[in-house]
Amino acid sequence: MRLVGRGPALFAEDQRVLTAFAGAAQTAYEGRRLGEQARQAESLASVDRQRTALLAAVGHDLRTPLAGIKAAVSSLRQHDVAWSDEERHALLATIEESTDRLDAVVGNLLDASRLQAGAMSVHPEPVALDEVVSAALLALPEATGHVHVTVPDDLPLIRADRGLLERVLVNLLDNALRHGASDQPVEVRAFAGGESAKLEIADHGPGVAREQRERLFEPFGRLDDRTSTGIGLGLAVARGFLEAMDGALVADTSEGGGLTMRMRLPLA
Repeated sequence: MRLVGRGPALFAEDQRVLTAFAGAAQTAYEGRRLGEQARQAESLASVDRQRTALLAAVGHDLRTPLAGIKAAVSSLRQHDVAWSDEERHALLATIEESTDRLDAVVGNLLDASRLQAGAMSVHPEPVALDEVVSAALLALPEATGHVHVTVPDDLPLIRADRGLLERVLVNLLDNALRHGASDQPVEVRAFAGGESAKLEIADHGPGVAREQRERLFEPFGRLDDRTSTGIGLGLAVARGFLEAMDGALVADTSEGGGLTMRMRLPLA
């Protein structure tokens, strides 16, 4: 770097001032350049960490249902085995359940990509919350008999994208069913305030420590055995969808132990 000046000859003191000024300018420039390089390196490292997490998660969570499908199909194709109707039904159920799990994994991957790219299309409209809850439960056959719903049908309409909201509820209910206590139902409660409606989905499983709850919403986030299934995108997608609809999602402790997902949506 070189500092060039024009004008009459400088006295020694002026030369020292300009030299000091040039040195300070060079230090600032170098510091800015190094800072930019550090930011780029951190960005690349973050992308690399996410790519590694994605490969590890997808490698496990796509192969597991694929293995179940292949095993069931291979069994059904055996000509030297006379499967009973009950056994055949069980093998077909395995194929159906594994296919649904694959569809959920791929769907969350696509949704996360759209959120990250800012390409999410939202079409809000007046929506009845009880109707969307019912639709989400129908999409989860395992919820039958394991979910207790307290959502009044006279709640004010909310303003939301019906399809996105249903995806949110499916993800939250699926998470609660997988991690809740087997001997206690998942509870779904809703009520309305002056400007928004609140909906809570509470399980009574092991719960999550307060300092770790925000990690639940990080893409590919897993908390030891608590998130040993799923690629860690369901809750991240749910929060992203709600924020795109001017809503919010937080995790809290269930009364009596467990995890409660509290969501807020604006009234229509």
